[in-house]
Amino acid sequence: MATANFDRYDLGWDQANLDTTRLGDNAREDLSNMIYNIAPYLTPYMTKAGQGRARNTYSEWQTDDLGTVDPDNAIVDGADALTDTSSKSARVGNQMQISDKVLRISGRAEAVDKAGRRSEMGYQLAKAGKKLKRDMEAIMTSSQASVGGDSSTASATGGVGAWISTNCDVGDGLGAAGGWAAGIVEAPTAGTERDLTEAQIRAGMQAAYLEGGEPDCLMMSPQKKQSLSEYLFTASARVATLYKDTQGEGESQATAQGAIDLFVTDFGALRLEPDRFWGHNGTAPDDTYIAGLQTNMWATLFLRSFRTNRLAKTGDAENRQLIVDYGVRANNEASSFQIRDLSNAAVTAG
Repeated sequence: MATANFDRYDLGWDQANLDTTRLGDNAREDLSNMIYNIAPYLTPYMTKAGQGRARNTYSEWQTDDLGTVDPDNAIVDGADALTDTSSKSARVGNQMQISDKVLRISGRAEAVDKAGRRSEMGYQLAKAGKKLKRDMEAIMTSSQASVGGDSSTASATGGVGAWISTNCDVGDGLGAAGGWAAGIVEAPTAGTERDLTEAQIRAGMQAAYLEGGEPDCLMMSPQKKQSLSEYLFTASARVATLYKDTQGEGESQATAQGAIDLFVTDFGALRLEPDRFWGHNGTAPDDTYIAGLQTNMWATLFLRSFRTNRLAKTGDAENRQLIVDYGVRANNEASSFQIRDLSNAAVTAG
């Protein structure tokens, strides 16, 4: 084979050092202007819950119910109306929490011709917004207690897992629901871990239904979603088939079904919703609890919505702070239910 021609390698190709240096290479680089980022940033809870406005660092609202049913409600003809059945509403609330992301972009980083973006500050701000939403999703779906805060302690908003107390199924031992009391959303107490069962979900739906709730979404970690799908496909009382029967559909192909997204109970249908950031601890989502939410009874409150603060320059860099002031509002936590202290074992019938 002739090797006397001037080829690509004579332009300076150095395969051994290609990843670390292009020194001596006379060919222009081939660098795409596309940036491929697969980091997840969808936030199911924030998407499904409503939004509201807070006007103070501690936001309050009122809840109420109709009391108990009186099956002995019968009076004598002509009797005086004596018994007052009026009752007051309950006043509850939650703390707002501040979260932020800070960016410091040097003058050179902004000035050079970059691949995939014109402005490094603009690109980093867009990423910071997605990062901040992920943090908020993890915080609001967590079981953290509310904290009032002071000049040296950050305030914290009570999470969904701490709010749901009326219909809260906990493990044996020290397991106890949290809930609102005397101005504080208290964190639940961990109990003995046990397997998630179909019976627990049905019981939770019934409990919320009897309170007047209509849960429409069963939110959980991805691991719990997969365990539920596997159980519902393999349980003795099957609720779905592994294939689509295409008999009579000509040349159409059978479609394998490997997941269940809707679970119909006697008291309504639950859409099974995995959340990558469900009570996320910085390493992984929390697999130890799931929640059946009536989503129109939950909201994200904003004391200050997303905003960008221009920080003082201290040198050759532009400084920005992306900040948000927010909290969880449980319009009436009795509309929903949760099941806590769950192991990572397979789901059973119960």
